[in-house]
Amino acid sequence: MKPIIAILISLLFITAFSISYTNAADSSTKSNNNVVIVYYFHREFRCPSCTTLERVTKESVESAFDKELKSGRVKLMSVNIDKKENEHFFKDYSLKFQSVVISDVRDGKEKRWKNLDQVWKLLKEEWDLREYIQKEIRLYI
Repeated sequence: MKPIIAILISLLFITAFSISYTNAADSSTKSNNNVVIVYYFHREFRCPSCTTLERVTKESVESAFDKELKSGRVKLMSVNIDKKENEHFFKDYSLKFQSVVISDVRDGKEKRWKNLDQVWKLLKEEWDLREYIQKEIRLYI
């Protein structure tokens, strides 16, 4: 009788584990279908202002959206627009120079995007820049 009870308890644990694993996989898949991408577009040569903009962008995203980064709901990407394979971003996002762009991707298709055109004006005021970036990302989540 004891071996049968041990087998039944083992089956119960295996079933419970597989159900929770399946639910976790399902929620992970759902969150990855809808993603907000925060791009920092840079060139090969980076001046001190460019590296500051990249640092503040990264810190802004990581400090306010850590949970979303870990779940895959938000992605932060640094892209060198001087590379041949990235030239399309100039046209895609109407880029004229280094910039931060937020892109809302749903089911693999970009639904909307915004070039954060105030980043260079706010560069000297890092707190304001950070607030601006975070506010704009929140509008997309």
